[in-house]
Amino acid sequence: MSWPDAEEIVVFPERPRGERFRGDSPALALIILRSKNQNVVCYEARSEADTFADKLKRAISGYWMDVDPPYAAKARASGKESDRDDLSMLEHQFAYGFACKDLEESTRLPEDLPRVTKAGVSVSFVAIAKRSMELRWLVDSGLPVIIALLKPNGTDDAVPCVVERVWVQSTEPKGFFSMPTVEYVDLIGYRLDDATPVAERVQNS
Repeated sequence: MSWPDAEEIVVFPERPRGERFRGDSPALALIILRSKNQNVVCYEARSEADTFADKLKRAISGYWMDVDPPYAAKARASGKESDRDDLSMLEHQFAYGFACKDLEESTRLPEDLPRVTKAGVSVSFVAIAKRSMELRWLVDSGLPVIIALLKPNGTDDAVPCVVERVWVQSTEPKGFFSMPTVEYVDLIGYRLDDATPVAERVQNS
């Protein structure tokens, strides 16, 4: 995972939540990083109490943090002081959108997973299609996390894991009207049972 064209590194994925990049927050349940640049797609989750006191579709909000130096410099030159930017309608539909709904018994993960609450919300992400995920909360800190079954480091046995971030490796288009080609996606986090780091690579087929 690297940004080969970056003159200045401003995103540090291995640091604790709230310290990974300018504008980071402990409430970010998931972030997406891309080989294209250092701008971050952020998925911020509400607390467990606020989530179930309101409509589930409001459990998560998605937005950009445009921290890549050229983007940030352009924003400052135009008078914009914040790095935060909303996802466009097209980005919601085709790239980085998401949906939250009630858990279904046929697809939900076990209730009695270690470290996290029993209550949860089913979440689907456009960027990680066909992967069942749940929003839950860490029992000790109350922080939101995204839970999924991952196959650790090339193994065949899927285990419950916290997915902290997603890395999208892509080839940028040469034509103006062309779309980027995704080579692979890495799901990165840790096992719930023993906190061992985990990464699963999903090739674009």
